[in-house]
Amino acid sequence: MKRFPFASARGFSLLELSVGIVVIGILTVSLVLFIPKIKSLPAFSQHSGNPLDQANKAIEGFVIANSRLPCPDTSPNNIGDEDCSGAAVTGWLPTRTLGITLSEPVRYGVYRQSTALASNDYDLAVLKDRYVPLLPSTYASSYSVKKNGLDFCIGLLNLTGNGGIVLTAGDAIPIAYGLATAGAANADQRDDGVYSKFDGLNVKPGQFELSGAQKTNVYDDDTRTVGSAEFFERLACTQKLAAVNSVGRAAYVAYDVDEVAKFYVKFRTFQVKVAELNNAMVGTAKDLAIADLAISIAGMGVAVAGMFESPGPAGAFGIATAGAAIAMAGYSMAEALKEVPKAAEDLTTARQQKIASDNFKVQTGIDLTTAMTTINTLDGKGIRP
Repeated sequence: MKRFPFASARGFSLLELSVGIVVIGILTVSLVLFIPKIKSLPAFSQHSGNPLDQANKAIEGFVIANSRLPCPDTSPNNIGDEDCSGAAVTGWLPTRTLGITLSEPVRYGVYRQSTALASNDYDLAVLKDRYVPLLPSTYASSYSVKKNGLDFCIGLLNLTGNGGIVLTAGDAIPIAYGLATAGAANADQRDDGVYSKFDGLNVKPGQFELSGAQKTNVYDDDTRTVGSAEFFERLACTQKLAAVNSVGRAAYVAYDVDEVAKFYVKFRTFQVKVAELNNAMVGTAKDLAIADLAISIAGMGVAVAGMFESPGPAGAFGIATAGAAIAMAGYSMAEALKEVPKAAEDLTTARQQKIASDNFKVQTGIDLTTAMTTINTLDGKGIRP
């Protein structure tokens, strides 16, 4: 009878089994080593990363674009739209408003507390005109209001200095906003209504657990809380406000120098008028001296004629008097002629100095305009990159 090679079945040999076990072991080790790295890739983490990390990035982008924090989603079924109709502090993260999709619901809270004076306000979900650059009084009254991220920065600063208990982390620490996701199980086994899956302070109105709170048998949530000072630095508020304020101080200096330049122009204008008047007076004095000399010479002629007609002491005295008059008139004319070129030179100098003062005023005006334009640009830019 003919036998076929595969007619009889047989099991794995010890060698084959050993090789299989080694291969399975290598694959297992590879998965353990490389799965975390695969999860860290952008294309992967975008869909499966920690929802609180994604929420933080989305919130920061929202603030840069809108100069405020989003209002909570107050709908019980977490539809994803912010609700700014009331003054709700806590609710769900408005994912649809933020333009993100998360793998699980996120509890969200934002600090909201209004004040009568906008500059002292710290309702972080409302954009208010909290910040106006330091400007010279002449420009401050007409400065156009620019509501932007710098106003939000001042809101954070106000919260840092005056924050109360509207929204806190760990019972007493004021925070700008808070985020929390529920653990896999309701660790504290309490039914807290809408937030029944959350534990500890994460179920209380206006409260969150501290970031990174240790997980226990009664708490297994993941919580992130962001303080006003931390967010202030994350948004580079210090640098942005310092840039605008420094230009504001430069504008003050430019304004003061421009005011001095205005006075300088007025002074030089007056100086030109004085020089013109002095030049005219010197010319008049010269003309009078010439006329006086002519009269004195004519008087000498009369005295000489009288001497011939009536010789004697009286005639001699008349000639002497006429001679003295000629001498005085000649001296006056000489002095007047000396003043003519000096007066003309003074007038030329005054006019040149007036031109210089006008040029200086033009430059100070340009400097002031440049400073105000820079302030408008930086203030209008806000905290945008």
